[in-house]
Amino acid sequence: MSRLKRTVAANKVPKLRRRLERGLSRVDREAFLQLMWSVWGLQQSEPVAQARRLIRYPQEALGAGLGSKWAIHPWELETLFNLLIRVAPDRSRPALAVQDFSVASDLVNALRNLENVESGAYLDRDLIFSEMHRVGQRQFPWQRDGVNRAELYRNLFLYGQGTCGAFFETHHGVSVEDFTKTGLVLYVSCSQNPLAGDALSTGVLGLERAAAERAAAMMTVSLADAGSALTGIDQSLGAAGLPTAFQPSLLRRAPILDLGGGRLHAPLPPLILQRMTAGLYYDLLPGGGRIRAEIGRNFEIYCQRLLTAAWPQLTVGPEHRYARRGPGDQVDSPDLLIADSQGLVLVIECKSTKLTFSAQFAEDPVSAAAQKYDELAKGVFQLWRFFAHCRLGLSGDTLTPDTQGLVVTVDVWLMLSRSMQDRVMSLARAKAAADPDITPVDQRTIAFVSVQDLERVLLRADAAGFLRTVRTAATDEQFSGWMLPDVRRELGETAEDRVAYPFEIGEILPWWNQFEGPHDAG
Repeated sequence: MSRLKRTVAANKVPKLRRRLERGLSRVDREAFLQLMWSVWGLQQSEPVAQARRLIRYPQEALGAGLGSKWAIHPWELETLFNLLIRVAPDRSRPALAVQDFSVASDLVNALRNLENVESGAYLDRDLIFSEMHRVGQRQFPWQRDGVNRAELYRNLFLYGQGTCGAFFETHHGVSVEDFTKTGLVLYVSCSQNPLAGDALSTGVLGLERAAAERAAAMMTVSLADAGSALTGIDQSLGAAGLPTAFQPSLLRRAPILDLGGGRLHAPLPPLILQRMTAGLYYDLLPGGGRIRAEIGRNFEIYCQRLLTAAWPQLTVGPEHRYARRGPGDQVDSPDLLIADSQGLVLVIECKSTKLTFSAQFAEDPVSAAAQKYDELAKGVFQLWRFFAHCRLGLSGDTLTPDTQGLVVTVDVWLMLSRSMQDRVMSLARAKAAADPDITPVDQRTIAFVSVQDLERVLLRADAAGFLRTVRTAATDEQFSGWMLPDVRRELGETAEDRVAYPFEIGEILPWWNQFEGPHDAG
């Protein structure tokens, strides 16, 4: 876009923002929250019965999916909520009636117009593909159909047991068991009703009222305090000046609103599940390095168990230590070594580093979250160093010409951005240049995959199909930045699940067997 067009767009942004804020300032907040919830409920694959009774709506809006012109996306509702609590209510004029789907539609159209013009004010043609990374971080978690059984089990395995579980209970005064029970009870209640009411007083799942209230408080904020709470988040994340679409969301920290009088409301109920699973990580941050190390070990164990269950015919071994230049110079291999009778077929480095806000939404994530992206580059370097040591006969492992390297991450780090992946590889090459053992022959192509996508492909592809997909992702430039399931689909490998997800939530939470929880990974 030319400088003139960007200037024209920039001049339009304040007017469009004021128009949207004026509309939001005139709505009754509680009524608008009910509208949000109702729109979300109407557009589920099985529309929520209560939502159909609360507002007027066109039949075409029922179950409207991504391709429908009637669809109002949950990430748009989330953005509207955060704008709502940022503006002061205008009590000088009568409140707008908000019992109609068209009100949400009008406000979302105004939001889309603002976001489109705003992007025109800052987005250069050369940065379009980098922008896709930010767009994906905002939208894709919603498009992945919420929290399934794999998400719940994995996050509890990483953050909710052993040392991590003990720290959580000591530091927060509530056990992970009671926290997840409470979250589940609130999710079920808030998914079917706009107000949770007395959901925590029923004793369901054996919950004691005091424990349930402590747990609920960790994911709740009063509506009166919501604006100041979001301002605090903005300040702590340094988010001032970010485009509207990429600003922080209060609902990620506190998906439940206390409306007073014992009334609890979740505008977007799936965020309760997100808070009680992946959100556990942030509750553990006060534990420091000891807890981070435990999470890293848990992640390696989880990936090893997952691969072992998927590929019983292969050997999936953990890291081992070997001498490089004598007994006093010990080196660790990468985290997971997968071998057949001929030698190593896949070598994996696991990185449990979580995406930071800047890694998701900064204009230049690699610079804004340099330390985090350096961890990915370190993973590539560690694979190359190991390949060099195998070639030199130091590690005791056998490489083949087809041995593939893979970095597995907890979150989706390099989504939809070839340039970001190229920069990570450049950082890795700089590290390799300082190691005399590593030669160009050792710098094999490396693929990146999030553990969510690892699960999806493992359940649907045999070992040969999986390795073919990974190798294509690593060597074919057109797939740089693609997510592994999309590469597999492009290769025409669209078979349905080959094996079921191998773990049961009841292994970690015995009470889970009393409840029919989220579905399998898909």
